Amino acid sequence: APGAPDNVRADGQRVRLAGRGDAVSFLVAGTGGTAGGDGTVRYRDGSRGAYTLTAPDWRTGPLATKAVALPHLNSPAGQRAEKTRLFVVTVPVARGREIDSVVLPRTGAAAALHVFAVAVRAEPRGWTGSWAAASSGYTAVGPWRDRTLRLVVHTSAGGPRARIRLANTFAGRPLAIGHASVALQASGATAAGRPVPLRLPGATVPAGAEQFSDPVGFRVPAGANLLVSVHLPGTVDALPVHGLALQRSYLSADDSGDRTGERAGGSYGQ
Repeated sequence: APGAPDNVRADGQRVRLAGRGDAVSFLVAGTGGTAGGDGTVRYRDGSRGAYTLTAPDWRTGPLATKAVALPHLNSPAGQRAEKTRLFVVTVPVARGREIDSVVLPRTGAAAALHVFAVAVRAEPRGWTGSWAAASSGYTAVGPWRDRTLRLVVHTSAGGPRARIRLANTFAGRPLAIGHASVALQASGATAAGRPVPLRLPGATVPAGAEQFSDPVGFRVPAGANLLVSVHLPGTVDALPVHGLALQRSYLSADDSGDRTGERAGGSYGQ
C-alpha cells in the first residue's frame, strides 16, 4: 500500500540459509547513495565468518553492472520515468562448510542498504572465463614476419587449470600459429617462472573462427597478471584489435622466431 514498506532494509537481521557453496549472493540496492556495512556468516558447525557488503545507489548506480533495471520509480507525486537498478553482490564464504544463516549489516541513516533476496551460490563445476577483450575492429600492421606476441592478461577468477581462446574474428584468411605458452608476470615481458607450453589442436585458426587450446595444469591466481605468448610463424599484415587497450603488451622483432618458452623478456623489444 502507499506509504508502507515494500522491501527489507538491512538492520542486523538474521536470515536463515542452507547449503554449501563458494559465495553468498545478495540482490541489493542502496538509497541515499552507495550503502553497505559488515555482516556475519554463521555455519552449522558453530563457526562464523565476517563479510563486507556494498550496494550501489538504486538511482545513480552503474547500469552496466546492474542485475535488474526497472523503467520507472514510484514517488508520492506518481510514477517517474527514471531507471531504477538492483544489483547482485557476492561475498565469499568458507568452501565445504554448511551455512546456517547470515546476519545482515547495520547501515546508518545517510545511506540505507536494501536486501531483496539472499542465496547460497553453488561452487562452479567446469570452466570460468577469467579475462577477455571483445574484438572491435581490424587494423593493418607491419607486415610482421615470424614474430612472437606476449600479451599481458589480468585475471579475475583463478583456478587450478588454464586454457586460452584465440579469435581470428575479422580475418579473410587463416592465421598460422606456431607455439603458445602461459606464465605469471614478474615485470614487463619477464615471466616469474618458466612458461608452461599450451597445446593447440591445429596449426591454423580458420578465417572468422576461434580456437581453444588444450587444458594445462597451471595454477591461475585471482587478480594477477599472466603472460600469454603466441608465436606467429608466417606473415601477418592485419589483426583484430580492442578499441580501448589500456594494457601494454610486448612483441619480438621480425624473423626472431619462437620465443614462447623464454622466461626473460629481452627478446620482446617492441
